[in-house]
Amino acid sequence: MSMNKCNKILVLAYSDINYDARILKQCLALVEHGYEVNFYGVRYSDVQYEQPFKVNYLADRAGNRLFQFIQYFILMLYFFMKTIGEARFTSVVMVHNMPNFLVLSTWYLKLRGCPVVLDIHDDSELVFSRKFQNTLFKKIFRFLENNVSLKSPTALMTVNKQLKGKLQCLTTGNIHVIHNSPEVDRFIDGPTYKVGSPIKLKFIGNLGEHYGVERLVEWVAALPSNLDVSLDIHGDGLLRATLEKKSREIDVFQRVLFHGRFNPSQLQSILSDGHIGIAPYDRNEMTDILLPVKLLEYTACGLASMCTKLKATSDYFPDTSLMYVNNYSDFESALQNIYSGKLSLEIFKRESKAVVDKISWQNEKLSFILFISSIGR
Repeated sequence: MSMNKCNKILVLAYSDINYDARILKQCLALVEHGYEVNFYGVRYSDVQYEQPFKVNYLADRAGNRLFQFIQYFILMLYFFMKTIGEARFTSVVMVHNMPNFLVLSTWYLKLRGCPVVLDIHDDSELVFSRKFQNTLFKKIFRFLENNVSLKSPTALMTVNKQLKGKLQCLTTGNIHVIHNSPEVDRFIDGPTYKVGSPIKLKFIGNLGEHYGVERLVEWVAALPSNLDVSLDIHGDGLLRATLEKKSREIDVFQRVLFHGRFNPSQLQSILSDGHIGIAPYDRNEMTDILLPVKLLEYTACGLASMCTKLKATSDYFPDTSLMYVNNYSDFESALQNIYSGKLSLEIFKRESKAVVDKISWQNEKLSFILFISSIGR
């Protein structure tokens, strides 16, 4: 139980609490430790789940990028108006990016002495600079994201050591790392792969531009017919319709199944029959600092993992714990070796579990609560 005089936490995000595992885990941990949580965000789906805290939605999240950007500014005004009367009763305000400049909606709360934490999930300045061509617009956005937003909060949080290192070049403030580890009661032993049997691949997460899913679909289509491999894709995003159309066009729809958006509470069940989880990210400046949460989730749910060799994954996971696949040749070779028994999935599962166990949510949750308690009033 929190001993703070004020025990209310306001959580602001351009996200849906039911479909953002990081924000949901944090909110549930705060409730568990005696805080009253009010979440403000946008709705992704009509399918909603009851939560043990108050959930407030501005509107449905826009599907078009331009409309999403307009919604950011509307959301800032909404946050400001909805929270202006809560300054006296709030212990901490937590703002989740993207974008970072949502934190500017909390200026009045901070002026009234309320600590503000900005939790940086992604390098949003880099993400958005890749989406817009106008040089002036990029400069304005970079100024808002880096020069203003990072200096506005009381404290900063982020998801891994690599992103922390980059942020430290932009701000002198202390940055607390809370890894985006999955919330599971215990590590699960997934199905043991039998040599020569069908291999089930799993992909979970956003179907966006830099996740490499289009390339993954092409790789599966190119596999020889004597290699029995299927791919389940769980998630949604701007490219879903394009990916489904491509699957039909290249006649891989029988091997690749799209299951749509899922709730974080369904994670264990949707991965329970898989052998390998895959994270085929494009490698560039933006993705190189990612430690994909899906890798941690695959491991916790008993799967071995394949991933592009990113800087962050290399720093956390040695070659003995992940199958690094940077091109089709790597992908097919790994699957052929698994199918023939030359590679053991059990070894990869054991080695990756040792890595993830060090940053499990049970450990990270305690660090998170102590951090919030230390800055709350």
